[in-house]
Amino acid sequence: MYKRQVKIIINQIIKSLAISLMIISVCISCSRNDGSWDDIIELSQSEVLFTSDADSIIVTTNGEGWWISNISFNEEELDLSSLDTTKDQFDIIETEFIVSRNSKKEMQIKITENDSLQERKLIIGLQAGNYFDHLRIIQEGR
Repeated sequence: MYKRQVKIIINQIIKSLAISLMIISVCISCSRNDGSWDDIIELSQSEVLFTSDADSIIVTTNGEGWWISNISFNEEELDLSSLDTTKDQFDIIETEFIVSRNSKKEMQIKITENDSLQERKLIIGLQAGNYFDHLRIIQEGR
């Protein structure tokens, strides 16, 4: 009879430990939200200010596995659905700007002269896995 009680107690302890481990593992797996990953893109700069003149900049990354997830110009979203932005080289050509991915770790942004009085905003969203970042380019008005 004593052995039976010991077995029951040991089984209860094992069940309690198993349930505790499951709860802990669920809590740990839920603690990392989408987009809260470490920076695996590592942009050389995240904000650029241009005068109203035509200009360009080359932005580099330390990470390679990123792609352009979205682009907005003056708060209007561009449709990128027909373009594979995971490729190592491509160009996005618009009237006011060109975004070129030159390699796995480099992109060039060219912007035309801003003849208006209003500043222009170009925001390029980047993604790698569940990590999101963006490059923000502000061009002053005339």
